Amino acid sequence: MTSNTQYYYKCINGSDESDIFSFRTPPEINTPGAHLRFLIFGDNQTDYTTSTYIAKHAKLKMQELFGEDIQNHINLILHVGDIVGDGSNVNLYEQEYFRPFSCLTANIPSMVTIGNHEGDNAYYYKYMKYEELIGAPLAISERYYSFNLLNSKFIAINPNAAYQNMSQLIFIQTQLVQSDLEPNTGFVFLYGHMPGHSEIWPDGNTAWVQEQVVSMMSNHTKSTLYVCGHTHAYEHAIGESAVDSAGYNLLINGGGGGALDRWGMYANQTDYPETYKSLDHYCFNLIDIDVDAKSYVGYTYSFGNPDKPLACELVDVFHRSLNQSRPVKPMVLGPVGDILATSGPVVLEAAAFSGADSLMSSQFQLTAIPGDYSAPVFESKRNKEDWYGDSGAPDYLPNNLNQGINLQAVTVTSALNIDHVYAWRIRYRDYNLKWSEWSDEAFFTLVPGQVISGNVIYDNILQSHLNQVVVKLFKNNAEISQTLTNINGSFSFPPVLPGQYAVRCSHNGLWGGVNSIDALLVLRHFVGLTHLEGVHKLAADPDGNSYINAADALYVSKRFTGLISSFPAGDWMFESPPVTLSGTNIFLTIKGLCTGDVNGSYTP
Repeated sequence: MTSNTQYYYKCINGSDESDIFSFRTPPEINTPGAHLRFLIFGDNQTDYTTSTYIAKHAKLKMQELFGEDIQNHINLILHVGDIVGDGSNVNLYEQEYFRPFSCLTANIPSMVTIGNHEGDNAYYYKYMKYEELIGAPLAISERYYSFNLLNSKFIAINPNAAYQNMSQLIFIQTQLVQSDLEPNTGFVFLYGHMPGHSEIWPDGNTAWVQEQVVSMMSNHTKSTLYVCGHTHAYEHAIGESAVDSAGYNLLINGGGGGALDRWGMYANQTDYPETYKSLDHYCFNLIDIDVDAKSYVGYTYSFGNPDKPLACELVDVFHRSLNQSRPVKPMVLGPVGDILATSGPVVLEAAAFSGADSLMSSQFQLTAIPGDYSAPVFESKRNKEDWYGDSGAPDYLPNNLNQGINLQAVTVTSALNIDHVYAWRIRYRDYNLKWSEWSDEAFFTLVPGQVISGNVIYDNILQSHLNQVVVKLFKNNAEISQTLTNINGSFSFPPVLPGQYAVRCSHNGLWGGVNSIDALLVLRHFVGLTHLEGVHKLAADPDGNSYINAADALYVSKRFTGLISSFPAGDWMFESPPVTLSGTNIFLTIKGLCTGDVNGSYTP
């Protein structure tokens, strides 16, 4: 056959002839503008009415996107198994698979991997003829196989218990290694029936897939997608590469017509960290590969469920572009340096994401051994989305448990030690499944801090304690703390870091103690006959202009005689001592006076 050519055929059985159908062979890999497109279905068994509806509307959707002649635009159908409810019943193959999907398979070739319901029955292998493909040993040929199409390799695996063996693992490993060495292979797609992890139906979890196949994929840079069924629903997870910055997609697409697995149906439903979208829906996938661009886009179309039907609605889009750069290396914001152990939980914060794509995930690591992140004392890896569960009746809307999440910051939940140097770093992942480089390492130390406390007194002969004085703590002229004195005139601020601070007081207590003697003292200070210091000098400046002269003495006289009822500077004056913390607690005695009570005669 010639590549990229439309062929026509019909089937003849005795005197019976089918209609004439057509199909197109795939183009050569070097054909300019070539695309490789394929559809994915799974688990249509038993309910052939629903699977017929899904196949019909999948065709209509493809015609809407590409035109009536979809065979000229769609190259392949992948099916992840359970095409029948009982593989030993030969009549079911026609009833549950061939007829429901004939609207598509008459024009588009299909490749099926076996499910558990087929039961490894001979009928299945008589219908699905893959002997000529590279795969299992001759005695068990067709059980698993691989083939290449344009710039992609497809590996059909068999996770059924009888084939969870070293022979198949060697086959998968060999195919992955060969793909690494093939310059024309950009993507490797694996498809099998069973998942590693399923949120909606955890009883379908298959350890062999999770611990062997998925782990094996992580060691090969061209691993692109593992798609399976078994769970009758849709789930989308992300696999982590162990060898570069990229990841790969893990899909469960078991919504081809079999009775759905639903939220709330099983008590052990589990929110797995690698899975970011799970929907109890009927669905199918379209994968569209742009060969020249070395990229692909995946689309998930949903028919909803009996409680919330959808009209072939797009519910998920994912992509990979091999040529797209990874996100920009992030910058840390804080904490850096000494931070107070008493200031609340430690919050790690980084600068905003930057890159060619959009932010999908962040990962923070905190270590007690700077430079060594092999065993972090705290780690957080979170996705922007975590679609898990639904709202229930009547709307059955999917729940995004991470709605509104801030991926740039995380609160450390591990217990940390005082006076220990910790280091931390962050990286971002975009929706192209590429991680940024790790940020530069940042360091901080939890310290207990020092306490500034003291007493506020009225500077009279009794040194009276002042109650309910507002005491404020400032750093760089910014208020950082505030408190009130108690009945004993005492105050205390929460611990703070070493540095330069200032303490300022204010009071709404009754004013008093001013008479002609105070006015005389103000004048004597002005003419140099006496010298006022400290808070007494402050009290001698009722107009608040920082100069003491006859005008201040006049203000005091007017207030004493009742000609005025207030001072421009206010009714109370307090010392405002600077404070230097350098490793020890500080106790202050702060003196105050009523404005104008220069001799401290008042007893508040």
